[in-house]
Amino acid sequence: MGLGMNKAQVMEKVGHLVKELNLDQNFKNNTSGKDWWYGFKGRNPTITLRSPEKLTSIRARAFNSVKVGEYFLDLKKEMNRLGLNDKPELVWNMDEKGVPLEHTPSKVVAAKSSRTIPGKVSNTRERNTIFGCINARGDRMPPLVIVKGKTQKAVMSYNTADGPVGATWTYQAKAWTEDVLGNGSQHIFEESGISGRNF
Repeated sequence: MGLGMNKAQVMEKVGHLVKELNLDQNFKNNTSGKDWWYGFKGRNPTITLRSPEKLTSIRARAFNSVKVGEYFLDLKKEMNRLGLNDKPELVWNMDEKGVPLEHTPSKVVAAKSSRTIPGKVSNTRERNTIFGCINARGDRMPPLVIVKGKTQKAVMSYNTADGPVGATWTYQAKAWTEDVLGNGSQHIFEESGISGRNF
């Protein structure tokens, strides 16, 4: 568990390690070079460069073995208190995803020397929210789609028939999950067979 290192950081780390172990290497400025990097990748074909997901500094500070251990201890206590240890069908996890309405332009034909090529997009910065829920047994609810709007007309402007099967569509002024779930939302769960104590 931890944050990944970029190429330069790995090469610098190797340089420090070689120096500490007094290994015979001709590294310039105590940093491994491109030849070492390509050799390293050749010896380890399963390693590649990946774009990491964004992680804020606040979350990064909380993402350590002590905090994670405390979380699972608290979770175990709560599971025992609620009597859910042998009832995976009652343990649900929710996640939400903001989907921007602004599309990503497709690739265009250009000269190799080109650096900045504009792609036309709409002026909107709006996004909808998709809410998903799955339990520890693997059952899942149809998604809840929250569109930005003040009336049902906001939902009617979408082709909901071609949306996810069984999805519930609703609207909210800012398309925020919290406001929708906190305002008479139990029917969304009940329609999926989750009611009473399960909710």
